[in-house]
Amino acid sequence: MATDPGYTCSRCGEHHTELPMGYSTMAPDVWDGSLESDPDSMLSTDQCIVRHEHYFIKGLIEIPVADSHEPFSWGVWVSLSRENFGRALDVWETPGRESEQPYFGWLTTELGLYSPVRPTSGPTRTPARSAGARSSSWSPPIIRWPWSSATASRSTGYGR
Repeated sequence: MATDPGYTCSRCGEHHTELPMGYSTMAPDVWDGSLESDPDSMLSTDQCIVRHEHYFIKGLIEIPVADSHEPFSWGVWVSLSRENFGRALDVWETPGRESEQPYFGWLTTELGLYSPVRPTSGPTRTPARSAGARSSSWSPPIIRWPWSSATASRSTGYGR
């Protein structure tokens, strides 16, 4: 008996027959539903602030897949300093943002398919290529910006 390797997409609700090329989380591991009513906290699809003390952005860890033009992607959350979070918002939709210097950040998403592991050093976050930018040769997986963001702005609660 053959098993369907497909999946039902949480975004579109449709069943796809191919294997999924990515998984994502809705919030950083430190987010708690009780924070929804906290005026100093906010969660959007790609930004999070906890009690105006902790700042997070969502990005992608892209892993090349042999014989595929599409990488496997983990949608993960990375903590940033308040300063770097502010800078990330300033350039969020700016063409050419891939030339930004990397920001230091801690991975704050547990990848459930792997043994629970906490990093011993923080990864860096690199802005994704803007539309039309060409990829250079392969490099180790890095955390990239979300593919789009309609929610990115100072109105998200940063700096209240």
